[in-house]
Amino acid sequence: MERLLIYGNIIGSLIYGWQQQALWLAVPFVSFAAFVIIHDRQLRLRIGPRHWPSEGFARFSMGTNLFVMLWNSFLNTVLFLAAGTARALAGL
Repeated sequence: MERLLIYGNIIGSLIYGWQQQALWLAVPFVSFAAFVIIHDRQLRLRIGPRHWPSEGFARFSMGTNLFVMLWNSFLNTVLFLAAGTARALAGL
C-alpha cells in the first residue's frame, strides 16, 4: 500500500505540476497522513492489551511512517515545482 501511494503521488506530482494545478500539493500530504493514522490504528489494535514491548514497536513504526510522510511530501513538492518549471521553460 505504501509503495502504491509513493508511486501514485510521484506520477501525480509530475502530471499536475506540468498542468500547474497547485491544489495537488495538498494531496500527497493528506494521503500519507491518512495512511499513517490508519496504519498506526491497525497496529495498536493488533497489539491489544500487551503493552510493554509492543508499544515501543508501535512508536517506532509511527515515527518511521511520519518520516516517510514528510519526506515524500517534500519530494512531491520538488517534483511538482520541477515539472511546472519545465513547462514554463518549454513555453507551453
